[in-house]
Amino acid sequence: MDTISFQVFMDITDDKGYDEWATGANTMLREKADKCLELVSQIKRDYKQNPDAVADKAASPALVSPAVWLTPKDELVFSLSGNKGLMIEHVLRQDLRATLDAIHRKQVK
Repeated sequence: MDTISFQVFMDITDDKGYDEWATGANTMLREKADKCLELVSQIKRDYKQNPDAVADKAASPALVSPAVWLTPKDELVFSLSGNKGLMIEHVLRQDLRATLDAIHRKQVK
């Protein structure tokens, strides 16, 4: 959020100036998210070529567990702990502007 000047966002207490800021912030965030999605695609390609690669495992003193895996719907999951994980593609594909607008609406009230 530092990248999109969160302090400016917090200082916008009405609609004056918000739209211009949100449009710029959304554009910048979308560009960064799209770059991340490209990296996720590369990780998926590498994983599919060799799903048992050591690079895709997280080592702990007790065992070696998957660091990443693919769901049956071809979604990349990053391991958090145990069998839980984060489907990063869901986060990166979010409508970022809608999220900013929802936060803004709550703040203005």
